[in-house]
Amino acid sequence: MVSSIREVTPGVTYEEIKNEKGWGDNGSGLNLYFDMLESEDLDILICDASLVPLPLSRDFRISAILDRANPFNVFISESASIFEDYPGEMPIEVFSPVIKGQLIYHHPAFSYVDCDRDFSLCYQRMLEEKCGGFVLPAFVVETLNQQGKVVEVFNSSVCMPPPGQGGLAMVTRSVDSRTGELAAKLNNHNAYLAVSLEREFAGEISRGDRCVGALCSISGFALDFSAVVVSPDGSDRIERTVSGNTEDGNNIVRQLVEQISSAGTGAGS
Repeated sequence: MVSSIREVTPGVTYEEIKNEKGWGDNGSGLNLYFDMLESEDLDILICDASLVPLPLSRDFRISAILDRANPFNVFISESASIFEDYPGEMPIEVFSPVIKGQLIYHHPAFSYVDCDRDFSLCYQRMLEEKCGGFVLPAFVVETLNQQGKVVEVFNSSVCMPPPGQGGLAMVTRSVDSRTGELAAKLNNHNAYLAVSLEREFAGEISRGDRCVGALCSISGFALDFSAVVVSPDGSDRIERTVSGNTEDGNNIVRQLVEQISSAGTGAGS
């Protein structure tokens, strides 16, 4: 059986799953689905790669990344034409701690609150004036064909995305080699490499209570890897970029880890 996270429990929101099962450190809330994968109620789980737990249990593996959608993040509001013009009278809802930390760093005067990744719920709260706007992954908004409501697309220098964001991951049981091999035939090599390197970086960096963002871009054999480590309150932010060849991906990860680690807490951007 193949299923996406939405097909497993139709009509159930991320907020309901969060309350029932608890969210992991990366805000995934996928425990329910991995339980079903482990119990063989599912053979393949398809989800955004940023929601796959890190580290991933040895019982599972990402067998393929089908493609990578827009990895960036967007701001939706009816109170401003661009983010900097937001009047700040109501809080801005943000779906991810690493995005929230970066926004606080760049725009500390605004008020931010946590939210899930449900466009409909966020938009309804905005209409009810419970928030003045919200930040979600661009691909979530694009999938729903709601690009017309976007006020601003944040580039990575403002909001580095969570590792793997936009990557369509196929997760299988490690012992189920046949299903894994079938999934691997659908793999997008460059997307898989980019997501794998981002997850490798996030697993290697010593972050303490800080949050990690990462974005690896591949064009031909050229690889550009940017990463950020930010404190949840936005008081500390470190960003670095390393470029090289796709064959040197693991070395590039090590360079990024060393550069950010050596910068140390309080080094700024």
